[in-house]
Amino acid sequence: MADYHVGCGLSAIYAGSIIKPGVWKTKSPVTDEAIGAAAQFLLSNKQAFIFSINGKRYRMEVTEEKE
Repeated sequence: MADYHVGCGLSAIYAGSIIKPGVWKTKSPVTDEAIGAAAQFLLSNKQAFIFSINGKRYRMEVTEEKE
């Protein structure tokens, strides 16, 4: 049975099943849905997401946009 995975490519965030790491069986672009879901999660839990890439720390949070 294939594993379900979410990952990023050069032009989109994808979700689908994989055969093995790095090899997609099926995938669909889900960029807007993934970013929207992450934003809703952060807002509803009133928190930020802190992560590291290549030894650098980053903080992602959602703030209200005033018109």
